[in-house]
Amino acid sequence: MQYPFSQTKSISEINFRNDYKKKEGGVIFEGVKVFSATKARDREGLGGNVTRWLRGNPDCEVIDKIVTQSSDAEFHCLTITLFYKEKPSATA
Repeated sequence: MQYPFSQTKSISEINFRNDYKKKEGGVIFEGVKVFSATKARDREGLGGNVTRWLRGNPDCEVIDKIVTQSSDAEFHCLTITLFYKEKPSATA
């Protein structure tokens, strides 16, 4: 799978809670896509980046999402985290 946006972080950079990993003994998600921006212009375009990724990956089903805002005296960061799994292929 390609990660076309510079905002992407590897799965190893994210700490997961166990309740997101497993449900009733099975894995409920297979991947994570993180979109993050600190500059105002980049934050304004973050939704468009998410939309383009979703349209470019129609085989992915979003299981959960987390929107996080963090800031200090100088910077404001907006992060959108998507938990997804591959859609089951249709069998005829």
